[in-house]
Amino acid sequence: MEAPRQRCGDEQGLVALAMALAVSAVLFLTGLLAFQMASKNQSEASLRRIQAMALDAAEGGLDRAYQSIQSSSTANALPCGTGVLSESLSTSPAKSSYSVSITYYATFPVTTGTLTCPAAGGDLTSAQAASVVSTGTTGTGTAQATSQYMEALVKITPGTTTGSVFDQAIFSNLSMTGSNNPTIYGHNGDDGNLYTNGNVVCGNGFLVQGNVSAAGSFTGTNNCTVEGSVTTVGNISLANHTTIGGNAVSTGSAGCSSPSTQGNITMTDNASVAQSAYAYCSITVGGAATVGHSVVPNDSALSSQVVQTSETFPTVYWPDTAAQEADWTGAGYTKQILNDDNCAASGVYQDIANMSAATAPTLITTTCALSWSGHSSISLNQNLAIFSTGGFSMSNNTTWQSTSSAVRQLFLLVPSIVDSTATTCSSGQPGITFSNNTSFASTLDVLDYTPCTLTISNNSTGYGQVYGGTINATNLFTAHYVPMSLPGGTSTGGGESASYTLIAVVYERQLSSLAAA
Repeated sequence: MEAPRQRCGDEQGLVALAMALAVSAVLFLTGLLAFQMASKNQSEASLRRIQAMALDAAEGGLDRAYQSIQSSSTANALPCGTGVLSESLSTSPAKSSYSVSITYYATFPVTTGTLTCPAAGGDLTSAQAASVVSTGTTGTGTAQATSQYMEALVKITPGTTTGSVFDQAIFSNLSMTGSNNPTIYGHNGDDGNLYTNGNVVCGNGFLVQGNVSAAGSFTGTNNCTVEGSVTTVGNISLANHTTIGGNAVSTGSAGCSSPSTQGNITMTDNASVAQSAYAYCSITVGGAATVGHSVVPNDSALSSQVVQTSETFPTVYWPDTAAQEADWTGAGYTKQILNDDNCAASGVYQDIANMSAATAPTLITTTCALSWSGHSSISLNQNLAIFSTGGFSMSNNTTWQSTSSAVRQLFLLVPSIVDSTATTCSSGQPGITFSNNTSFASTLDVLDYTPCTLTISNNSTGYGQVYGGTINATNLFTAHYVPMSLPGGTSTGGGESASYTLIAVVYERQLSSLAAA
């Protein structure tokens, strides 16, 4: 009677074993499926990452094209043709590269066929627009390489022609320091450019509506903002919410041995570069800092790149020869009060005050250190040029204006050469100082020039250009760039008049293939 019970127990064991095997099989198949899905997802994620890297490389190619067009000093130096710009990038986990082709058009909006790339000695002076196509590639080999494509249409125009000398909104020969909310506004878009043959310190809300170029270093802190690009030979250091609207480029020229003062970019504390960062040596991005597109360290091409960091500080001559006096006469300054060295109120100051009723543009030369303060007000009925070997100082609500709505020109000039002798600076003098609500009305375009120190502070405002050996701008200084020039033969050096300026990116778009361009 017990045998059947034994058989029932065996059957139950077999059923349990079968169920266990079935469950194991299901678990195995589920695990295998999960592994296959994970592998597929990993492969797809890897592909997406490679594609994103290729797209970033293509965008980096667009940025380099913009920079190359903008920094071309003559029309025949504009990059033109298929694959005219290319670069291998040190990206990880795979290497990336870009190749850029650029074609030009004679009109904007584009209504004509493409212009022919110039032969040696040719030019593209009629170019008004450019089509830029960039191919970004990540990986190597036919099977592994992935390419992405970007296209842009840009409107370009020859840079503002201001003669062969004065081509910057602000030019400092030795160094430039801006803090406590000074602002440089452009004249035609973002062309309020700042240039120095030394270092730039940009801090505490300093805003530049243009590009910054420095033969030395650039240090940005405390909400410094440059709406264009920053190009230096020395190191670039960005911190404390510094914002660069274009590219950051540190070219270097003397190798990358440590410690190196050239060719490095360091970013921290929420600093940002909207376009790309290029450095001859290293790039360090930390502390929530961001770069919008490509980060390209060890860029050896920068060592030989022609950038806007080689401009000589202009020389301005005291008009002590008949030829120079004739240059001013030819420019319309038919009234000339020369060697007015009576520094009393009845002397040179009265000659300047008489400009409120002047009937002709006037040139005044003096050795007096000219100073105005205490609610002084000077009005000009004609253009006025003042040469002073003693410098200029204005404070406490000094104001200058035109007698009408007609715009007048005012030149405040400390000459760098007097009787063939270079001006010697001592403790910054003879310099120019504007402080405590010194203001120049919008009806006056002013060129300030001294080879010594130029200091502007405390709510001072002006329209025109500022050129100084050393420039310090603080406490709500506001400059509105207006191009100006001196008569031919009265100044030498300075910049070029044939540079190209990128005015606007009309559009950027991703392409499915080169055939879609």
